[in-house]
Parts: sequence; C-alpha cells; structure tokens
Amino acid sequence: MEEATMKKEVKGGREEEERVNYEGREEREEEEEEEEEEEEEEEEEEEEEEEEEEEEERKRRKKMIREEINKKRRKEIK
Repeated sequence: MEEATMKKEVKGGREEEERVNYEGREEREEEEEEEEEEEEEEEEEEEEEEEEEEEEERKRRKKMIREEINKKRRKEIK
C-alpha cells in the first residue's frame, strides 16, 4: 500500500513538474512573440521615417531645381 501511495506521489510530482515546465515554456514563447512583434513594429516605423525623409529630400531637390530654372529664365529675359 505504501509503495502504491509513493508511486502516486512521484507520478503526481512529475506531472506537476511537467505542467510547470509547460506553463513556463508557454510564457517564454509568448514573451518571445511579443518581442518579435515589437521589433517588427519598430522596423516598420523606421522604414516609414526613412521614406518620409526621402520624400522630403525629393521635394527639397525639386524646389531647388525650380528655383534654378526660374533664375535662368529671369537672366534670359533681362
């Protein structure tokens, strides 16, 4: 009888340990997924910022070119 009780306790202990390990693994996986999502969001934000900067640079260049063209036209008119 004692042996059967001990086996149940050992088995119960193993099951508890497995459950705790499984729960811990689930938590780690969830944390890793959250970290990956955060990294992806940061990368997307950085890409958007770069695109905005590039667009601003294109606009600035376009404006400079227009100004140069206008200067040349004014000189030609004089």
